[in-house]
Amino acid sequence: MQTSQHSISAVLPDTPPSVIREIFLFTRMHQWHPGKVPPLLGFVLSLFLAAPLPHRDIRWTVTAYVLCCLYLGTGYMLNNLADQIQDSVVQKKIGLEGRSTRLKWALVLCFVLLASVIGITVMPLAALVAMGACYLLAWGYSFPPRLKEEVVLGPFVAAFAQLSAPACTLAIAWGSLPMPSKAYLAVLFLYGMRMIMVHQFMDHDNDVATGTRTTSTVLGIAMTRKLIQMIFALELVATLILVILLLGAGLHAGLLVLFLWSIFVLVIYLRRGGRWQLDSYRYIPLADLHESLIPLIIAASLIMRDGVAQIGSMLLLLILFGRRHFERLVLPLLGESTR
Repeated sequence: MQTSQHSISAVLPDTPPSVIREIFLFTRMHQWHPGKVPPLLGFVLSLFLAAPLPHRDIRWTVTAYVLCCLYLGTGYMLNNLADQIQDSVVQKKIGLEGRSTRLKWALVLCFVLLASVIGITVMPLAALVAMGACYLLAWGYSFPPRLKEEVVLGPFVAAFAQLSAPACTLAIAWGSLPMPSKAYLAVLFLYGMRMIMVHQFMDHDNDVATGTRTTSTVLGIAMTRKLIQMIFALELVATLILVILLLGAGLHAGLLVLFLWSIFVLVIYLRRGGRWQLDSYRYIPLADLHESLIPLIIAASLIMRDGVAQIGSMLLLLILFGRRHFERLVLPLLGESTR
């Protein structure tokens, strides 16, 4: 006789698998891991490409990956804790419902402590200071001074804190910031800014209902849409500059043919009745480049230049983010949502 999953959960609600799932949900890893970590790893690989160091290998990439995950997880958990009342009003499920606030804070502390131990072990002092500033920024975004509700500063702080700030920290730890990586920072910032504004656009009605003050609720729907369009234009130019600089740093030109797949996906998506919308999650222009193609092309170029020593970076991108690559590069062909 088979017992349903729901029956087991009802009898044993505190079994370890259930708790683990709740913890992962509370970290909101399903939001930041597929969308924010691949571009950050792409930035790390741009450092390998443009400013190679003989003593840096796949272990450094893995360390950067772990530190990014701990930082992003901490930031999102802090946001959950700060917005508990607002989330309960709109019945938003964030994980660990019914659990004590003390337990949630303990989880945040564990993330911070683990990041601190790793940072102290592998980073120079300047990078440690930068990492500490990142965590303070994450705190100030959700808790007083609660920068997320600042009409002007909010999106800037969010875009910088989520992508550009950890990238800057990794560059400081690397010891240099070559020109291609500087362009990568600009792309990360603009992409992060656009996605923040899209998120605010999508959450506009909920934020109005809960009295949450964001840039989108102040500007209104029409102005927010125009702002997203302006950011996208700047992001497109920055991405073109990035690709040109990466070519100068050793990116294999022949691999750029893979960008044609992105165009093919868009054409098929539109022919199937999809709409070009910058303010929707159904198809996100340039996301396939930022989250899949550019990091993968850099990794492939490193393998062609350095040989088997860089295969680990490609495997890391393929294994950890295989589902994301499918979502970005295949799902639009099927007329499915990419978010």
